[in-house]
Parts: sequence; structure tokens; C-alpha cells
Amino acid sequence: MIYNKICICCGDEFKTIERNQLYCSKECKYDNYRLNLKDGKYVPHSPIELKCKLCNTPFKQKGSNHIFCSKECCLKYSEEEFKKRGRFIIFERDDFTCFYCGRKSYKDWKSLNCDHVTPKSMGGKPIASNLVTACEDCNKEKFAMLINNVTDIFEEVTKRNKNRNINPNLKIEGIRE
Repeated sequence: MIYNKICICCGDEFKTIERNQLYCSKECKYDNYRLNLKDGKYVPHSPIELKCKLCNTPFKQKGSNHIFCSKECCLKYSEEEFKKRGRFIIFERDDFTCFYCGRKSYKDWKSLNCDHVTPKSMGGKPIASNLVTACEDCNKEKFAMLINNVTDIFEEVTKRNKNRNINPNLKIEGIRE
């Protein structure tokens, strides 16, 4: 896993595979150590002032991952980034597998679509609880019909959304209403 961090010495962003890494380089680590020596003893760094990544409000950094001024800004930023992923939220939730026939895009070389369980023509909305992953063949075959076992489909979609912490009413961007 790659972590996005902020150096506690210079404030620059950097990427690392080390979860607890505090500095972007050895130079920053030694500079910070030298700057924080008092009477021959090391005193931990004082927090540096940064601007919030979302709202640009100045704040004192408390740790190397601290890039937002508040929990609210962090949650809002995460939600916005999540929404930008569009239909891939549904593809990931369904493991890039057609909900109807079980073929996988990466194994069977099938092109995937987001299919409305309740078709748009019947008032179906482009929200996470009404979308499933479908291969191109199944999507064309289903077209604008409502499938007989629709309650079973909705139960499975609800279970998958819950397992992935996806809001069932999340409007998926990039899908026409």
C-alpha cells in the first residue's frame, strides 16, 4: 500500500510505503533533529502550520497524515473523491462480474455496463441501490424490461452495498437518468 504523507519538517507532500514515515528525506529528518536539540536533548517538533486541502483554512498539523483542518472537511473531501469514481463504484462492488451471467471482464474479456434494475423508462434512478454490473450481451438482452426476480436482486444489491459501505441513495455520476 502507498501512503500519502506530509513531511513534519518541511511540509512537502510525499508518497511512501512506510506507514509511520514522518520525513520526506534523510536531510529533513536530520535537520529536524538538529533544530529540536535543546541542552543536548531531543525535544519533539512543534507542529507546522498548513492550509486545509479542501477549504484552505490555516491549521496546525498534528501528524504527518493531517492535511485537513477538521473531520468535516476530511469526510466531505472523501465523499467528493468517491463520487468522482462514477460507475467504477458499481463495478468494484460487483467484482467486475456480470450480475446476470457471472462472466468477468478481466477473465472473459467482456465489456461492462451499469444496468438499471428498474429501467429508466419505468422511473429507475441512477443510484447505487438500482444499479448492477452487466456484460454487454446481458444488458442488450434485458433492454428496458423488469426481471421477474427483482426482489432477490434488490436484496443482493442491498447486501453488497452494506458490505462495501456504499450509501444506497448515492447518485452515480456519468450515468444518464
